[in-house]
Amino acid sequence: MSSPIQVLDNINTAAIKGGNDGGGIVGTVYNNATLKRNSNSAPTINGVTFAAGIVGNYQITGTPADPSLIINSITLESNTSTTDLENITVDTGNCKALIIFSNNEETTHIINP
Repeated sequence: MSSPIQVLDNINTAAIKGGNDGGGIVGTVYNNATLKRNSNSAPTINGVTFAAGIVGNYQITGTPADPSLIINSITLESNTSTTDLENITVDTGNCKALIIFSNNEETTHIINP
């Protein structure tokens, strides 16, 4: 939760049965990340609470030891997901999306999805 991450050039073709968060590439991202050139073609994606084709659950949360490390944004660039929304399921609620499920849309930056 206290350092930015980069997720680059990954491919998923397998069905996903996540825990709380099911994502075609990443289940959960906290606070700050860049995802580029990832590809998901899972036939199905499932999470207990959250699910999406690239990032199942993006959350802004917590207070790091050094708050200057957190930009509180996620950038998705040139990612693709072919999993249809009806094949992305959650066990409780309706927190699902084609590319990313985010609790804060204003900090989500999608470039050439």
